[in-house]
Formats: sequence, structure tokens, C-alpha cells
Amino acid sequence: MRSLKRPRNIELAWRDPSLAHRLREITRLFRRVFHQRIAALGITDGEWACLRLLWDEDGISQTEMGERLDMTRAAVGLWINVLERDGLARRVADPTDGRRFSIFLTSKGRRMHAKLQPAIREIHESVFADCSISEIQAFGTMLSRIHRALTVLSQQRP
Repeated sequence: MRSLKRPRNIELAWRDPSLAHRLREITRLFRRVFHQRIAALGITDGEWACLRLLWDEDGISQTEMGERLDMTRAAVGLWINVLERDGLARRVADPTDGRRFSIFLTSKGRRMHAKLQPAIREIHESVFADCSISEIQAFGTMLSRIHRALTVLSQQRP
């Protein structure tokens, strides 16, 4: 059997098992700060996830929303109930398929985007204050590559 040679950059990353741990810790801390800020504006984690998707894809179906957010159909349904209760979104039945619902932002849901932006901008400015533009761009590029690789891996069977 032929031995696979790993590229040097993979070897360096493999020798530092704390990279994944640090990424997990950064994610945990970022989420904590982020969710404290949005909670102060009356938005929960689940509402944020759904709103964020709707701001980009208003009118998405409930099924598509679940797939994109990696949530069960039941969980998405509960969050949509919350968004409807709070007047942020509404369900609209598909006229050709009564089983399918599309989710649309209300004007209040669209205004929430503008209300949350200053808090989000402040977090990002604080987090990246000591980074140059080129470092931020390189970091974004690297995260995109990691995301693509993990997406492919997540679709493979072990």
C-alpha cells in the first residue's frame, strides 16, 4: 500500500491539537458576547438564527430553513411560532402545495435588522481592533476554505 504524504502545512496543524480547541473556545466566547448583546435587544439565539437567514432569503420554505440551519422540522416550527408571536415573521401557505409554507419577514422583522446592526458592528470592531485589514481578509479566506472542507466531510459517510 502506498503511503500518503501529507503537505507540510497539514503536518504543522496536526502537531498543534490545540487549534481545534482554540477555535471551539473562540466560538464559545464569541457566542456568549454576541448573545448577551442581542438578548439586551429582546432577541434569542433561535430567533437570531432564523432572522439572519430570512434577511438573506426572505420567503424561504420552512423545510429549506431547517436544512440551512441544521434544525429539525419541529425545532424550526417552534422558532417560526416565536417569530410570528413577536410579529417578526409570518407563514404563508403555498397556493399549489398546502403542505408547504414560506416564511416572510414582517416590516418589524426587517426593522430588527437595522436595530441589531450597531451591536453586531461594535462586537466586530472590538474583536478585530488589533488586526490589520489584510489579516482580517486572510482570516476570512481561511475560514471559507475550512468551511468548504468541513461541508464536504460532513456529507461523506464515515
